[in-house]
Amino acid sequence: MNIKDLKQYLNTFRDTDGLGIIITNERNYYPITAIHLLSDLPCICIEVGKSLNLDEENLKHVTLDDQMQVTDFI
Repeated sequence: MNIKDLKQYLNTFRDTDGLGIIITNERNYYPITAIHLLSDLPCICIEVGKSLNLDEENLKHVTLDDQMQVTDFI
């Protein structure tokens, strides 16, 4: 991606909209601890914390009763 592409993408949103950043690697999620914008070159530095397993984290918030069943679509 180059700067022109990034600007074009960002211009599809309002200036007041929030910006979301998600960092994942297969089934792991990395919580963002800090974001730094460098002033002397076009670079965004994102600091991340210890990875969290998405499957384990999701299971903390759901029960098997919440899951869709195949029979729901038959």
